[in-house]
Amino acid sequence: MESIEMRLQKLEATNRRYKRIVILMLASFATVFMAFRSYKSAPDVLQAKRFEVVDDNGNVLVRVSQDEGKGLIKTFNSSGKKLVNITYTTKNEGFIGVEDGNGKENIRLTSSSEGGGGYIGIYNPSGNRTLTMCNEYSGGNIYINNSDGNNRAALQSNSSAGGYLALYNSSGYAAIKLTQTSSGNGDVYVNNYNGDERLRLSVSGTSGNIQFRNNSKKLIVELGGTNAENGVVNTYNSAGTFVQGIGSSY
Repeated sequence: MESIEMRLQKLEATNRRYKRIVILMLASFATVFMAFRSYKSAPDVLQAKRFEVVDDNGNVLVRVSQDEGKGLIKTFNSSGKKLVNITYTTKNEGFIGVEDGNGKENIRLTSSSEGGGGYIGIYNPSGNRTLTMCNEYSGGNIYINNSDGNNRAALQSNSSAGGYLALYNSSGYAAIKLTQTSSGNGDVYVNNYNGDERLRLSVSGTSGNIQFRNNSKKLIVELGGTNAENGVVNTYNSAGTFVQGIGSSY
């Protein structure tokens, strides 16, 4: 049998081991505690190939990712329907799409397909584009469509750097056009339902000029002025051949 002295020695050895274990645990806790206390600010950069923000039910509300070296940001409602889509086009240009949460696009911001530059498209609940603002021919342009997406008005900077306004009928033909002549004078066209010119108001020489055309597109009446700034009315037959002039010939 072990003596009392031997048992006391074993007990002291065991106590010494427990003390060392407790001291090591306390030192570890102190190190971790001091490390957390010294961490006072967020890191400057967080990097990953994909980030997601979810709600309490685990539904993804925001997704930040990349595709072929280009960044993507998408936001969703709790049903998983897209709200905002920040991505790129097939030409690697920026694209922002705003949707209604039911799969219908409301607004599109990207680059114009004609001549580059910015593009804004507005869509109705049916998904048809009703308003377009874009850059074409190095100038600003606005197109207004009806609820079916058919163009009804156009406000443009034309190829000669002048202004152009056109109103279209239900068949898609220009009923009225406001523009300018090659010399920079105002020019107004009034067309029939097929878009054929019937009345033109412009400036010719030193005075205003009004021209009337028949269904064969031939000039039949012209009101204007002479070089001496006198009024004159010229009439033509149905073939567009001059018949008679009323007024001064000078």
